[in-house]
Amino acid sequence: MITHSWEETEKFGFDFAEKFEYPGIIILDGQLGAGKTVFVRGFSRGLGITQEITSPTFLIVNSYPFRKKDDHLFFHHFDLYRITGFDELYYIGIEEYLEQKNAITIFEWGVPYINDFKQYKFRSAYLVSLEILDEETRNISVKSLYDPV
Repeated sequence: MITHSWEETEKFGFDFAEKFEYPGIIILDGQLGAGKTVFVRGFSRGLGITQEITSPTFLIVNSYPFRKKDDHLFFHHFDLYRITGFDELYYIGIEEYLEQKNAITIFEWGVPYINDFKQYKFRSAYLVSLEILDEETRNISVKSLYDPV
């Protein structure tokens, strides 16, 4: 999918959220400035979350409660840029987040940990890659984490 503006990238995230099933995870891949947080902002809007979404660079994770139909759910947004190994995630309680049956979790900078994430069972699990083509244009690709690499 090619997007030609931040608004289109955000809309892609919004549309993706509308059909996303939980429990689930998304691993975001892309260099700095590729639009990962823009995608997350759109995705959260697609879930019905109205709070401001910012990248949790120094906090590691931001969590947002939301409702879908009659279900009480959580959306967790991780930024793993400063994490140096999966063992660090254990210290902050990553298992509690990954084992929640009523949650959707997005990981920015999570590609090095894909095999670790695959050990958990999700209804939905995707790698979303954002490639910079020019200042505003992005190539967005989506692949199931359970597909052969």
